Parts: sequence; structure tokens; C-alpha cells
Amino acid sequence: MKIKASAWKLAIALAIAAAGGSAPQAIAEAASDNQTASSPQPGTSIEVISVLVNGNLLLLEQQPVIMNGSTLVPLRSIFEALGAQVAWDGNISTVTASKGQNVISLTIGSGTAILNGQQLSLDASPIIVNGSTMVPVRFIAESLGAKVDWEADSRTVRISAIPDGSQPPVAAQASTDTIITGMFSYPWSNPLNSGMAEVSKLDDNRYHLHVSVVHGFSRNMGELESDFTFDGKDIVFSNPEYSQVTATFTENSITIDYPGDGFGGFNAEPKGTFYLQNSGSNEAPFLTKLFTSLQIPDSYRYGFTDVFTYHLSGMKDVLLVQSRSSLNRSKVISGNLAIYDTAKQSIEPLGEITSTSKHDLSKKLEALSAGEELIYELLNKEYADRFTELQIQRFDNGDLTLGDPDLFRLTDAEAFYIVTGAEETTSISDNLRNQDNIGSIIRTEVEHSDAQSVTIHIYELVRNDQNDEHTATIDRLEVNRTNGRVKSILFD
Repeated sequence: MKIKASAWKLAIALAIAAAGGSAPQAIAEAASDNQTASSPQPGTSIEVISVLVNGNLLLLEQQPVIMNGSTLVPLRSIFEALGAQVAWDGNISTVTASKGQNVISLTIGSGTAILNGQQLSLDASPIIVNGSTMVPVRFIAESLGAKVDWEADSRTVRISAIPDGSQPPVAAQASTDTIITGMFSYPWSNPLNSGMAEVSKLDDNRYHLHVSVVHGFSRNMGELESDFTFDGKDIVFSNPEYSQVTATFTENSITIDYPGDGFGGFNAEPKGTFYLQNSGSNEAPFLTKLFTSLQIPDSYRYGFTDVFTYHLSGMKDVLLVQSRSSLNRSKVISGNLAIYDTAKQSIEPLGEITSTSKHDLSKKLEALSAGEELIYELLNKEYADRFTELQIQRFDNGDLTLGDPDLFRLTDAEAFYIVTGAEETTSISDNLRNQDNIGSIIRTEVEHSDAQSVTIHIYELVRNDQNDEHTATIDRLEVNRTNGRVKSILFD
């Protein structure tokens, strides 16, 4: 399968222009390059696949594509066959489809989609092939209320569309009789696409809500902020602008909704469902249940531990639980995974994330039908977020190689930053020895690099006494210069 690398260049150039940057030459060159031959992308292949909607064979302008095990089809053909309306915003390479009350937005190259204000993970990112936007067929069809079946023998995708009116839109979750205070976040929030809602208590029945959403390289923003009262039944906002805004709580979420838009930029309306991430008090029963299940120490339970929610499938979510140092809040000292069954409101621990446990956890997540991109995010969130931060910085600096696997390369210092969080360096030390020079010095440094990757050595200089000094390797990490992926040479 071949993808026009220039399509990525054009999308990025247009996005830079939309963000206020100056890239007319880049746009012209990328548009010109769009007429040239395509270049292959690893892990992708063109397949002869038939697509039937309600038994009728679709004539597709571009053959379906198999990418990392997922079937991608031409977006417009599928959307229109399902009766959806399609809109394309070339400035940020985003397509939006609407059918009834369901609205879906997807961005080229992004592993997340937005369905009715909620961020959901995709098994494969949308791509452009020969001018056609290709999207994962199962997610798209099922999001619009259709059923998808795969017939391996005949290489056929069968889509059964449900008649209009018989499939209700995605509904808000049932409300509780209490207000949960704390920080809430969108599922799969990251530095590129994030949504935060903060609920704080003012007095007996008065609270404050602040919602902030940021989307895309163009940094589209949306915000809501107001005090509100709660009488045990109804939430009433003091800001008259919010007369049509509703807030609905469950044990671990808040859903903000209102008709239409008007409070945010493109794909940055501050509404949808935000999931409980952190609370500074023990008045959040869901967190108490979760922390007890994972045996989180009492000293880290409230304020020092974050919970990140990722939709898995059906009624199941994956919860990434990260505890941070009380001395250095930027340092994660432990991570755990759990499965939350939203129907049963039950929690099943999967295990602690360590260098030696990542392989087994990956297999458990695969068995639960988690995609490869989601698995990497869950097991390496800090690495993934730092790579995204670097992409944003490159974009802001006008780097037009972003998204082009043939041209984009991380520097040694950038690869080192992904692993350590230390900027503009390739070596750091942490002296843990006592006043008698007994103990360890932890060193992290770039050991080797080539055109494809950077190898980072983490080791310990141990001194037990003047006659016992030795070096012990903790890990060797390999950072891919193109996609920022980090893997352990010793344990992966």
C-alpha cells in the first residue's frame, strides 16, 4: 500500500497557516508534490475487499486498506452510504460526520476520534491514500448505529445500517444524588487534545465549575466557568449565559452538555464526559474503591494519585493509575492498570506497570481487544506525552517534516527528553550516596545512536565501602527517531 507523503506535508502546512504561521511556499510545494508518486508506509497493505451496506455492493473510489490489522475504507463512501453528512476542514485535516444527534470528528494521523464530545481511541489512525481519506470501518459504522461483520473467506465487510429513528443517540449517564469534587479529564487526554473539568466546593450547597478544552496543533480552545448551586436534585448555574448548560454526575464522571456550540473553537467545545482523575479529599467513593482494590498506600491516595480513563470496548474502560512523589510531583513512582466494568460498577486489577511486567500486561490488554496504540499509551504514557509535546514544539517552530516518516527525525537530546524529561542534554546523574560516600549514583546517558534510533543506558554506580565498588545496569532503552516509541532492550 502506498501513501502520498506529500499529503502529510500539505496538511501540516495548512495547519501552520491556520495557526497564524507563515508557510505559503511550503503549501505551494506540498500541493505540487501531491501530483507525484506515492511512497510506502510500513505495516500497511492494499487488499481486494468488498464492502456491502444493507446487502448492496459499494463502488469505492479507493480500495480498502489493511493497517495494523484494522480495515480502513474511504470515508466519504461509507458515511454517505449510511446517510451521514460530511464536512472537511483542510486547515486542521479534520473530517466531521453527523447523522441525527450523533457527531463524529476524526483528524488525519490522530489515534483518537471525538464522538458526541467524548474522545475515543482508534485501532488505526485515519490516513490519506491517493487523495481519499481512509478511516477504520468498524468504529465509523458502529458509531453511527450500524452493525459490522467480517467474512474472511470472501474478504467482505458487511454493514447493516439501522433505520433512522430506531437507534437512539449516545445518551448521557444517569445522575447521582451528590456532587463529586475534584479534577476530571477527557478519556485519552494528552498535550495535543485535552479536556479538564474542575469542581470545587464553596460552602454547603454552592460549588464552582471550570471546564477547559484544547484541541489540535492549532490549539483551538473552549472554556466554561461559573458557580452553581445544588439542592439535592437540580444544578443551577449563576452565570446567565449557561441557562441551557447541564451537568450530570456519576460515581466517576461529569457530563457537560448544551445545545449546539458557541463556547469553543473547532472541536474544542467544552462539553462531553470528563472522568474523575484526582480528588484532594476522601469524599470520592469511586476513588476509595479503586485505591483499595489496587492497594494504594493511604499516604498517596488523595491528591498524589491520578486516574486516567481509556475506553476499551462495550461497557469496559481501562484505568491507568499513577502515583506521584510527595517531594517531586513531576515524578511518577508507581503505575497500575485496572479494568472498570461500567455496567456492574466493578473493578478488576490487571497489575503494576514495571519494566519486567510490561510484556505480560501487553498480552492481557491484547486479550481484551486493546489496539497496539492504546497498549503503548497505557504502558508508556509519560514517553507518549513527551513525544507529543516535542511534536507541538516542532510545529510551533514551523517544522514541515512533522508527520512525514521519510523526513522526521528526533535529535539525540529530544530522544533523551522523551525518556527522562530533562531538556537540552544527553546525560544526567542522581547522587543518592550518603555523607560517607556510601550508596549509589544513578546515571542516565546516551550510549549509542544511529540514523534509526538512540540507545539510552540507565545504570547504577554502587559503593558499599572502599573495597566494594561496582556498576550495575538498570535498563537500556531504544528510542525510535521517527515515531518516538521507546522499548527496553533488556525486557521487551
